[in-house]
Amino acid sequence: MEEKFESFRELLHRRCGQALPVFSYARGEERRSLSWSEFSAQLQEKEREYRSSRAASVLIAAETNEDTILSLFAHVLAGQDVILADPGLSEERFVQAALAVRAEAAEADEELTERLRPVLARESGRRRETEGRLIFFTSGTSERSKAVVLTSRALCLSAWNGQSMLPCREGDVILSMLPLAHVFGFVCSLLWGMAYGACIALGRGRRHLMDDCRYFRPTILPAVPALLEALLRQNALNPELRTVLIGAAPCTEAVIRAVREKGISVRFGYGLTETASGLAISTDDDNPFAMALCPDTEVTIEEDGEIAVRTPCLMEAYLGQGNPAVDGKFFTGDLGYLDEKGALHVTGRKKEMLVLPSGVKIFCPDVERELERLMPGAEAAVVLRGGKPVLLAAGCETLQAAETAMAAYNQTVSRAEQLVRAERYPGPLPRTATGKLKRWMLEETKYEA
Repeated sequence: MEEKFESFRELLHRRCGQALPVFSYARGEERRSLSWSEFSAQLQEKEREYRSSRAASVLIAAETNEDTILSLFAHVLAGQDVILADPGLSEERFVQAALAVRAEAAEADEELTERLRPVLARESGRRRETEGRLIFFTSGTSERSKAVVLTSRALCLSAWNGQSMLPCREGDVILSMLPLAHVFGFVCSLLWGMAYGACIALGRGRRHLMDDCRYFRPTILPAVPALLEALLRQNALNPELRTVLIGAAPCTEAVIRAVREKGISVRFGYGLTETASGLAISTDDDNPFAMALCPDTEVTIEEDGEIAVRTPCLMEAYLGQGNPAVDGKFFTGDLGYLDEKGALHVTGRKKEMLVLPSGVKIFCPDVERELERLMPGAEAAVVLRGGKPVLLAAGCETLQAAETAMAAYNQTVSRAEQLVRAERYPGPLPRTATGKLKRWMLEETKYEA
């Protein structure tokens, strides 16, 4: 059985002094590597430096490079909470977004404001005596983004879950191309490999997305479906690649087939920011959508089909809001079922299911795919207006074109499921970095028909 780490310090101490490479990266035109012994020495020096600071928390732009990763771990070891920012955002914009998490609940939230004060003014605060925590933001699909507080223990146990289901080994190379500000990227493209002996190849950024596989020659690639599709179109997957781990969004069977035709195994991972990622991973090449539960993970399917979980990887709290789990059970907001073998199948988001006053249920993604087929080149979203389903069409040349597509769709469903009208949406539909609709934004705003 693989070693289970309870903290970052325990994980890092296990490998300090080893000559094995922990990171592979590019510096200009030169390709370099950093050994565990070198990384450990630099980490100790940085930790001592940060312990002289009284700041309780810090904001880090989570860039995929060795200096950022070194700084991140050193801050946590020094007892400081680390707020991970998307490097594409300015610090001012990110802090504004963080403060906005609680805007709808109160005019001012003292706890949240105090937690972020060191970020805003770099004022002194109270540092934690134990390890600091990491703060990630949810994707903001069906509701406003929330700040999720995760302990190093929860993150380490998530990495152990992954290793228990899909082992990496010394000699493996995991290519880190995903944003480290997202839990899937942090755990699966960084922490997992660090914990269990793989070398982490640090991607060179957006300009090199299509040639990093050939440059670093990974054996394992964590990816979101959109990235994987782009790599396939460019024939950019390297021959040494043996496993692709897909997460964060649904993937089509056509993409899976295309990857397998190259002799590459496809695995799906399921988890949430609130559960530090790892809850289930597929282990059967014949059916990657059937995911086996990770160790110590308990799943129940509620009466309405919602997936509820108990896991030691659960978040400590939403920043400033507490932990919504009931008796340790967290309600994921996802819909799914357990098959006869106990494998988990995820079918969609609960908030993507519209429940009409008549009791009729409409699963939005299915309807939207059909409407987009009827409106080539346009985007479709279905929302409730006054308790009735309405089509929002983005990129449609005329309102009449949207109405024609809606009429054609309505002919294929019962009267109770029909859409009542179409509206033109100005500009592209709001989406997350992984391409998911930000439905809460569509629900809050009305557009002229």
